[in-house]
Amino acid sequence: MFEVHLTKQQRENLDKLATYLENLPADYSAFNMAHYFITDGITSEKEFAEIEAKYARENGGVGKCGAVACAVGHGPSAGVLFDEFDFSPTIGRYRTADWTTYVEKFCTNGSPEWEFMFGGGWAYHDNTPQGAAKRIRYTLANYTVSYRLGCYQEMIPVYEAFHTLSRTS
Repeated sequence: MFEVHLTKQQRENLDKLATYLENLPADYSAFNMAHYFITDGITSEKEFAEIEAKYARENGGVGKCGAVACAVGHGPSAGVLFDEFDFSPTIGRYRTADWTTYVEKFCTNGSPEWEFMFGGGWAYHDNTPQGAAKRIRYTLANYTVSYRLGCYQEMIPVYEAFHTLSRTS
C-alpha cells in the first residue's frame, strides 16, 4: 500500500489530463499505453525530432500530427506543454523531447503513482484513454495505490468500482 504524494501543480495537471482523456471518443485510435509518442512512416531522425518538438511545445493534438501516444503522451494535447527543461541535451544531432523528465509534471517518474496511472503494462489490460482517466481520478481522490508490479488486471475492478461510485454520488 502506498500513500499518494502529489504537489498542487501535479494535481492540477492530472485533472487537466483526465478531463481531456475523458472527452476523447470511445473509438479514438491514437492512444497506446505502450508508447509516449510514436509516428509511423517517418524514417528521418530529424523529421521525427521536429514533429515531436512541435507537438510538445504547441499543443497541436496527437491526431493532427499522425502520431499515437499514451496518457502522458497526450499531456501536450491536454494543454500541459513542454518547457525547455523537458528536452534532452542534444542526442546525435537533434534535441529531443525527454518524456521521462516531462512526466514529472504529473507525478514522480517511477513512483507507485506513475506505475498505477501510466505504466506501459496497461497496454495489455486497459489500453483506453477512458481507463487512464479513471486511474488518474482514482489517484486524485487520494485513494491509496495498492499496486504491485505486473498486477494490472487485478486493479481494474478497483478503479472501475470507484468510478461507478463517484458518478452516482
